[in-house]
Amino acid sequence: MPHRPTAAPIRRFIILVQLATFSACADSRSATDNTDLPAVPTSSAITAHAASTATNGKIAFVSNRDGNDEIYVMQPDGSGQTRLTNDPLDDEEPAWSPDGTKLAFRRNVLNADGGAQGDIYVMNADGSGQRDITNNPDLEFRPAWSPDGTTIAFDKTHDSNDDVYVVKADGTALTRLTTDDEPDLAPAWSPDGTKIAFVSLRDDPGDEFFKDDLFVMNADGTNQTNLTNSTAQEDAPAWSPDGTKIAYWRAASRTALPEIFVMNPDGSGQTNLTNNTDTDYEPAWSPDGTRLAFYSGRSGSFEIWTMNPDGSSPSMVTNAPRTGNISPAWQPIPVTPPYSFTGFFQPVDNLPTVNVAKAGRGIPVKFSLGGDQGLDIFGAGSPKFVAEPCDPSDQQDPLEVTTDSPSGLTYDATSGQYTYVWKTGSALAGRCGRLQLGLKDGSDHAALFRFTR
Repeated sequence: MPHRPTAAPIRRFIILVQLATFSACADSRSATDNTDLPAVPTSSAITAHAASTATNGKIAFVSNRDGNDEIYVMQPDGSGQTRLTNDPLDDEEPAWSPDGTKLAFRRNVLNADGGAQGDIYVMNADGSGQRDITNNPDLEFRPAWSPDGTTIAFDKTHDSNDDVYVVKADGTALTRLTTDDEPDLAPAWSPDGTKIAFVSLRDDPGDEFFKDDLFVMNADGTNQTNLTNSTAQEDAPAWSPDGTKIAYWRAASRTALPEIFVMNPDGSGQTNLTNNTDTDYEPAWSPDGTRLAFYSGRSGSFEIWTMNPDGSSPSMVTNAPRTGNISPAWQPIPVTPPYSFTGFFQPVDNLPTVNVAKAGRGIPVKFSLGGDQGLDIFGAGSPKFVAEPCDPSDQQDPLEVTTDSPSGLTYDATSGQYTYVWKTGSALAGRCGRLQLGLKDGSDHAALFRFTR
C-alpha cells in the first residue's frame, strides 16, 4: 500500500519524505505567410481571464518514471503523456497560470553551502524558458498564481518557521503575508483574487505533529480566519472555479487514511467525496468545474484520478504501477471574449456590395475589433475564400486599391485597425465568392468579391 504523508512540525522535511517515498513506489506587429489563398497568421498574444471563464486543457502532474521527480502533462483522459522538465534535481508541485501559458513549480536545489534549498521556478507550457524567480537559500513550496496572473503565492521556510509569501511573477516585490509562530502553508487563491486559503498549525491544542486546519485570509494577509477548527489533519485547499466550494484532503486521525473533502468557503457543509479504503490526496478542479483531479493509492500505486464534484464516476487516468504519479494541476484555456467588429473599412465594401478586383493582386482587408486583441484572432481554417456562382444583378463596386505585399496580418495602434493583406491567386479570375473571416470569439464576417483577369 502506498505510504501516506505524515504531518509534522517541520513540514518542509515531511514533503520531501513524502515524495521520496512516492519515488520508491507594441505599436505595430505583423504576421505573414506566402500562400495564394488566405491562411491563418501566427501569433504569440494570449489574453488572460479569470479561471471561472476558462475551459479545460491538459493536466500537469509529477512522475518519477524516468528516475527522479519531473513534471509531465497529459490530456484529461491520460493520453499524450509528455515530460516537460528534464533536470537531475526533483521538479514538483506544478501550478498553471490563469491563461494556461505558463507553469510555476518547485525545484529542489542545493544552496552554496550544500544544504537543501527549494526555489520557485516558472516555465512556458511546453517546458521551455525555465527560470528561477526566487533564488534564495530558503526552502519554498507550493506555488499558486493569482487569478490576474501577476502574482504567485507560496509558502517559505525562514528562521525555522513556515509562512505564506507572495511575489510578482517576474520575481520582484517579495511580500510576507503571515507571521504566526506556527507554520502557515499551501496557499490557494479564490477565483476573484480577494482571498487566499491556506493551511496552519496555529490553533493546535498541543499535537502539532498532526493537526492542520484550513484558514482563509484577505489577499493582503488581513482577517485570517480558521475554517475547519477540527482535530483532524486538513491540507491542500483548492477553490472551485466559481468560488462556491473549497476542496481539500482530510485525515480524521493518525491512523485514518486521507480522503477528498469539499466544503463551503465559510467552512460549513464539509462533505467526504471519496469514502475510499486507501489514500486520496491533492484535489484539483477542472477549469469548467465539472471534474476534480486527485491522486490515489487505491490501485496499489499512486496514480492520477478524476471524478465528478460529488465524488461519483471516479476514473484512473494514469497507469504506471512501478512508478508513481502525483500532484495534478489542470490547465485553463481562456475563453476569448466577444470582439467588437464594426465592419470592413475601405477599400473593401461591406455586404451586399460585391467588390470587383483583379485576380492575382493583394487586397488590403481592413477592420477593427475595438482595440488591440493580439494577432491570434482568426479561428481554425480562417480566413478562407468560399466560391459562389456569379450573379449579374449584383451591386458591384470596382476595388481601386490593391497591393503587391505578401499575405499577412498587421495591427496599427494609431488607427486601431487590423489589415489582412489577401494575396489572391490568378486562378480566381472569372470567379465569385466571399472572403470569410472566422474569428476566435466564434463570429464570422464576410465580404463579397468578383475577380477579373
